[in-house]
Amino acid sequence: MLKFDEAQARFAASVAPVRESERVWLELAAGRVLASDLASHTGDPLPPAGTLLQPGHIAALAAQGYNEVPVYRLVEVALLRVGEAPTEDAPDANGPMLEALVHSLGAVVRRRGGVAEDGARLHDALVELVEEGECDAVVVYGGHGVGSAPQLFAAALVAAGGELLCRQVQMNPGRSVLLGRLRDRPLVCLPADAAAAYVTFVLLATPMVRRMQGRASIYPPVSRVEAAAGGFAVPRHGEGDAFWRVERATGADGTDRVRATPAPDGSVATLGDASGLVRIAPHMSERTQVRVPYYDLSRWLC
Repeated sequence: MLKFDEAQARFAASVAPVRESERVWLELAAGRVLASDLASHTGDPLPPAGTLLQPGHIAALAAQGYNEVPVYRLVEVALLRVGEAPTEDAPDANGPMLEALVHSLGAVVRRRGGVAEDGARLHDALVELVEEGECDAVVVYGGHGVGSAPQLFAAALVAAGGELLCRQVQMNPGRSVLLGRLRDRPLVCLPADAAAAYVTFVLLATPMVRRMQGRASIYPPVSRVEAAAGGFAVPRHGEGDAFWRVERATGADGTDRVRATPAPDGSVATLGDASGLVRIAPHMSERTQVRVPYYDLSRWLC
């Protein structure tokens, strides 16, 4: 089991930027990643390779006469659900959520499928997805029994000749997340709980996707905000850090403060209301107000 920071680094280090690039018209380049440095025609600076192009960059490039630019191709992801097909009484919250998360990063979901909660069938599905070569990464989710999908995933991956790079992480929620590699393709198995899958994708998978996109910066900044110590459950020693969903507000004195979202942290009802995640360490002080790391979702989901 890895500590959170070690796991985050391992996820990002497990991939490389996609090799292929393409040229696109400048007006279509916003949100794409510049694939190579460009010569300045006027001596004014231009965005370097690895820049996620924004409208301001487009203006700078247009001012120097560029009509098209080289960008990395879009990263393509496959989503694989483990378990029974969704029904009206048991809908699939994870699949649409994960597809939206992938799109928020400027990547695309190329395949969505499902497989029974069976080791042999999961093995065959993973091998098929990788051998087809249509996707750069595979994200597995679902499963009904506690830990069943991760257990099946680990066994299926090894049986297919893959390598398990990360088995569980000291974090809450998301302890059961797994990372593997099969024929140079990264495979991630997320917790079955939708709220836990959301947190682990944001914190562990998004840096990995950014690196595959060729971005120069893969870790958004982490700031610090004031949080009421009694407002969050402090993990016990040995459990790892906890990441709680919060709403952020600026007080009358100009200080940024956060409060926990009103619904239980395992609920998906307030996922959309959260402005970010705070990181609560086991040794957190019991003082009334403490400053804690804050992961701003407006930065981590782009």
